[in-house]
Amino acid sequence: MEDLQADYHKRCGEEDTRARQRQREADDMQRERRDGDQAAARAEKTRANTSSEQCYEMLRILHGKRQRAATMSEGERADLQRFEDNYKSRCPR
Repeated sequence: MEDLQADYHKRCGEEDTRARQRQREADDMQRERRDGDQAAARAEKTRANTSSEQCYEMLRILHGKRQRAATMSEGERADLQRFEDNYKSRCPR
């Protein structure tokens, strides 16, 4: 049995070592890819949350401005219209 093991290590030791190294490298690449995907998903979730919060804040401001629309000057109404347009373009429903 010892002779067979010694013969195996003599004949196949380097190939076995290279195969194990290739497998470790493949595992490392897969782990890096998975970690990158997870980081991208977290970044997208953060971006979506930030965008949602900004849209909520814009809508809150828009409601306040609309309540004062009757007493606004022409320039203020134009600003309100631009704000509404900006809200519609940034915050699709």
